[in-house]
Amino acid sequence: MGVDALLRLDEVWQSPRLVKIRRKAAKALLEGNPNQSVDEVLDWFETVALLVRRGGFDEEFTWHTFYDWMVHYWCAAKDYIHQEQEKDPTAWIDLSDLMPRLFAREIGNSKRTLDEVYPTISEVQDFLRDETHLTESK
Repeated sequence: MGVDALLRLDEVWQSPRLVKIRRKAAKALLEGNPNQSVDEVLDWFETVALLVRRGGFDEEFTWHTFYDWMVHYWCAAKDYIHQEQEKDPTAWIDLSDLMPRLFAREIGNSKRTLDEVYPTISEVQDFLRDETHLTESK
């Protein structure tokens, strides 16, 4: 059941609605001006993280399916996330709990260090630029 739900969530992540939100979020993060679209992307990842915490999704499948997106959005929005958590400590709390575990899984699977798996500013910016060019294919 968890794998099936994860695959359905992947479909939603690739849906025209979320692709549009992702483009807007990436643009906002590139401009250093987080907005509602950034919140929506982070909220979506928060839902994934909640489902992992509650046992609905296997952490390894989540890492395999969403790691690249999660790590890049996390790194791009980390200052914003911390700023919002100062106002509301519950903001993206499950995502905040899951990310270190996903980094650890990436380190273990790739046999690299945190410095090697943590994206550089340039890599995050390249990722965000790619996200701004997504097309709504479905």
